[in-house]
Amino acid sequence: MSARLDTVWEHIRKAREDTEPGRVIDVGSDHGLTAITSLSAGLATSVICTDINEGPAAICRDNLKEAGCSDRAAVVVTDGLDRVALEPYDIVVISGLGGLNTIDILDRAFKDNNRHTVDNIILVLQPQKSIEDLRRFLRDNDFTICDETAVKDAGFHYVVVTAAAGFDQSGLSDIEYAYLGPVLMDKFAGKDPDTVEYYSFLERTLDIRARSNEECGLALSCLKALMI
Repeated sequence: MSARLDTVWEHIRKAREDTEPGRVIDVGSDHGLTAITSLSAGLATSVICTDINEGPAAICRDNLKEAGCSDRAAVVVTDGLDRVALEPYDIVVISGLGGLNTIDILDRAFKDNNRHTVDNIILVLQPQKSIEDLRRFLRDNDFTICDETAVKDAGFHYVVVTAAAGFDQSGLSDIEYAYLGPVLMDKFAGKDPDTVEYYSFLERTLDIRARSNEECGLALSCLKALMI
């Protein structure tokens, strides 16, 4: 797998250490590799793979069959988590989609499932963009960020997030929480090299965005203060 997907899988592995056995639901699963790896490693009792298009879903079915996983897997052609009833101890994986798309999928799922069930799932998320909006959405919906990992893959920077139900107790401002990330800030303080590199990239990105966005200017100020 790629460095990005390796990091997603590592977050699944760590998340399963802190919860009961259960399913892994891979949203927009494409090839199904994350689901196959989760089953092979014993991190899932079963998997559900969803894709909005039949073509990728058919490829996923073929890959699951070839890996000998068909008896523990379901492939659903649907938009996100629509028509997928969540269960306690599910790990829901959404990687490779935009942050706003991820928010839309989760918002519908939270409304379609009872709060007790939602409170007992774990989210592993890797947004392609708009991560500040996603972090705010999680906090506003009483999910706390348990882990974050910065990873560079083929020249692109990504952040993988694990979140579970719970109130944010970081004490960070809205800007710090949304743009810098509560766990990444701790990792930067500990001189984690991947986070240090990501924050250098983030500084350059925010510097450009700040020219037309006041909030990005505030985020840039927070980041520079942290990097002193």
